[in-house]
Amino acid sequence: MAEGGALRPPSNFLLANSSQNPSDASRNWLAWLEQFDFYMLAAEKNSKPEEVQVATLLTILGAQGQELFRTFDLSEENKKKIAEVKGAFSRYFAPKIKEEFERYKFYSRVQQTGEPFHKFLSSLQNLVATCNFHAEERDKALRDRIVFGIHSEAIREELFNVTEDLTLERCIAICQRFEATRQYLNDFNASSIDAGFKAHAVNDQVEAKYNHQSSRPTQHPRSTVQATSKPITNCKYCAGTHQPRKCPAYDNNAITLVVKDIMQRYVFQRRRARLQTNRKYMK
Repeated sequence: MAEGGALRPPSNFLLANSSQNPSDASRNWLAWLEQFDFYMLAAEKNSKPEEVQVATLLTILGAQGQELFRTFDLSEENKKKIAEVKGAFSRYFAPKIKEEFERYKFYSRVQQTGEPFHKFLSSLQNLVATCNFHAEERDKALRDRIVFGIHSEAIREELFNVTEDLTLERCIAICQRFEATRQYLNDFNASSIDAGFKAHAVNDQVEAKYNHQSSRPTQHPRSTVQATSKPITNCKYCAGTHQPRKCPAYDNNAITLVVKDIMQRYVFQRRRARLQTNRKYMK
């Protein structure tokens, strides 16, 4: 059995103020009433006597809702019936809905940049609920709004290329499939790039250590060899040969200009050395 005290009821319902249009107030009431019904079911309060249910409704509504309740033309008997009280509140708000304004908001809704498709779809479903469409008309309107409001041109092109009847279900399925595929590719590319950077970093560290050790000059008496005059071969920065401190790729600006040529030369030299080694052992 659910413990009612452990469940949090909906917040107090705030009536429309002067800056809120009637359609929004009506939509807010329907959303709040749905939350109230969920709460009553979860807390097992809908099995209580109706008078208790009415008291629960008015308590959760708050002061503004209670003040509005006192203006309803209900008999003393009906004031104790939950269906009658909820109906009175719904009738108070329902006529306030302007169909033209509701449809304007629905037809103006477009998917924002970076907005997930499921959020866009949920928003459209909430908006279309108060547009007073018939069942078949509602599905077609929702489908059309998805087609024309979707942010991705690639998805829109795919929707237009459907040769069979583009039903609402098929339209939603295509959009969901495209978004899932795009997410998989983004995750794959991100992980591949990260792995590539890590691999290059390790290779660079090993290569730098090897080149540093192999290019270290042998210690000789100054009278016989001057180490500083010995050229550097197979430089780790430019893969070329030059005098010490004369590397054309040492400066960061130079690196940005010659990095492509350097990498091509380095790869070519490594491949040529590997090929010569293989030929040597094949003889």
